[in-house]
Amino acid sequence: MRARACYRDLTGKTRQLEATSTSATAARRALEAAFSQRTAAAGDLITPSMRVAALAEVWLAEISQSSRSPQTVAEYRRIIEAVIVPGVGGLALWEATAGQLDRFLKGVAAQTPGRAKTAKEVLAQMFGLAARHDAVRANPVPDTRLPQRRPKAVRPLSVDEVSALRRGLRAYLAEPVKSGPARAQDLAEVVDVALGTGARVGKLLALRCADVDLGASPMTVTISGTVVRTEAGLIRQCHAKKAAGFRTVSVPRFAADVLLRRSMEELPNTRDLVFPSSTGTLREVNNFERKWRDARTSEHLQGFEWVTWHTFRKTVATLVDRSSGTEDAAAVLGHSGTAVTAKHYVQRASMAPDVSAALESLGD
Repeated sequence: MRARACYRDLTGKTRQLEATSTSATAARRALEAAFSQRTAAAGDLITPSMRVAALAEVWLAEISQSSRSPQTVAEYRRIIEAVIVPGVGGLALWEATAGQLDRFLKGVAAQTPGRAKTAKEVLAQMFGLAARHDAVRANPVPDTRLPQRRPKAVRPLSVDEVSALRRGLRAYLAEPVKSGPARAQDLAEVVDVALGTGARVGKLLALRCADVDLGASPMTVTISGTVVRTEAGLIRQCHAKKAAGFRTVSVPRFAADVLLRRSMEELPNTRDLVFPSSTGTLREVNNFERKWRDARTSEHLQGFEWVTWHTFRKTVATLVDRSSGTEDAAAVLGHSGTAVTAKHYVQRASMAPDVSAALESLGD
């Protein structure tokens, strides 16, 4: 039996395709397979009938070959697997309208606003790819709207709170462990360097002795990499997301004392790391963050349960902002501009209304 069909190729010309087999049904299937191979060879892999989950895999494959960092690609994959595929992965592209995606994203935002924001970013890029392949008439994601969130007040540590936290942390580490995993004895030192540099914990764990200029006055640290988990394992990623992230920071005396002491200690170290693991290798960021969570819930740090590694960055930013301005705070944190620094990292005093004229009579 023979099956024939006409189709228009990418040039707009009408062409005929045929296939033969032992039965009409088999011939039709052979024709469909031949047509699929023909369109795939022409690069027309994304069609209106493709499922969102399949589009996600095509998009991930594309960005994996781009300049995106392994850390970013891994984060996007987690959002796709945990949020997008369970929610709208079964929809065909033609079914994924702005209204459909808007309802989906609002549902995610009601539970986890942060994930909804990332999911929208990923969907926008996925459907941008689909639009370039003419699988959708227009990208529907920009027409969706996430609920407006009231920005959280920035809460840094005061100078007195930092002193109390450092004392409590050292008392916690000095306490004998009766059961459970051993405590990271260098946790207090990493906190001190975090407070002295404003760097993220992943960048501190990637810090090398070669990044520390012991001879500078004051001592300086160059933030040049971060620890990331990839499919190949734990690696030190040497480039920052933005140029401003590659920076040299002058450190205060208490952090310089830590760095000098670490440089003089004989530690098992195969990578010239300032804060290596017990075997001299890179340390998992998530595991180290869990060490801090265990510490802050101890009796020695009562009242500091709310403090995260990001709190140390906010503390640094707020102190620098009050001392020398937001531009300097942004430079220390590695931000390319001051907008993010001012909005999310610097604590602002509440501005009272101008009632000076009404109060003028009190001076008469």
